[in-house]
Amino acid sequence: MRTTVKRNKKILKNSSNEISHTIKKMKEKEIKYTIILVSFFFILFCFIGYYTLKINESEMKHLKMKNLQEDTIALSGNLITLTNDNIIINNKKDRQIETELIIENNYHKTTTYQITFTKDEYMAKQCGCLKDDFPNSTIHYTINDSEEKECTSTSTIIEKGTITGNSKKTLFLKMWMTQSEFLKQDSHFHGYFSIEEIK
Repeated sequence: MRTTVKRNKKILKNSSNEISHTIKKMKEKEIKYTIILVSFFFILFCFIGYYTLKINESEMKHLKMKNLQEDTIALSGNLITLTNDNIIINNKKDRQIETELIIENNYHKTTTYQITFTKDEYMAKQCGCLKDDFPNSTIHYTINDSEEKECTSTSTIIEKGTITGNSKKTLFLKMWMTQSEFLKQDSHFHGYFSIEEIK
């Protein structure tokens, strides 16, 4: 009878060890499969994300090209700052700012346009010269050495013209400030040029 009890205890102990070992193996397998699944889904999401970005990038390029075709005209060389060095005194023309405005027509038809010169409020605020205002009439300019003109307001149309389809056009601009009682010693002016199609 004692022998039977011992055997039963031994069997129970072995069974318990086997169950513990089995559970341990199952847990190890579970962790292993979890890692594999997580890795699989991570790689899958990476691929999905990559191809989604590629598609979006392709669509953006397409839209950009479409906009370039529909957006008939573009302008480069459009920022300018006038300082004391550009105040004409005794007709010294070397004080002028000389720059090029390049117009590009991306459309296939001839387009009529206008270019506007506007005070750059944002740059003036960043520079801290927003309060140092003076009449726009002190700002003068010529385009392609034509007749001298002056700015009439904070937003002045300086040029109207046409440009043929799929072509570029360069305007040679000279700009300066005339001597005035309103101009302080450290006066300067921030402005920009913008272009729009006239329909």
